[in-house]
Amino acid sequence: MSLSALGNVISELSSGAKFVSYRSHVLTKMMKDSLGGTAKTLMFVNASPSIYNEMETKNALDYATRVKKIKNNVSKNVETKEVKLLKDAMGILENRYDTMKDILV
Repeated sequence: MSLSALGNVISELSSGAKFVSYRSHVLTKMMKDSLGGTAKTLMFVNASPSIYNEMETKNALDYATRVKKIKNNVSKNVETKEVKLLKDAMGILENRYDTMKDILV
């Protein structure tokens, strides 16, 4: 079930669909930022030269071909001013908390 949901999301991303159903499975929820976010999508395929594994290798390569068609806008995540202010405020509050804890002990 999880690979089917992942395959559906990959198909939607590679075809440029307006809506991508990440919520269809836990796996696709977790991989949302990696698949359709600002990260590069990379897939490793284990291909076997054995005739016994021919169908599995073909299916894996077909899957990887769909992943290759995903086009993401890769960019560096930059903190906004608001996030920086909140982090600074959290640091101040943590220092006050430590000071109060030392006073009470």
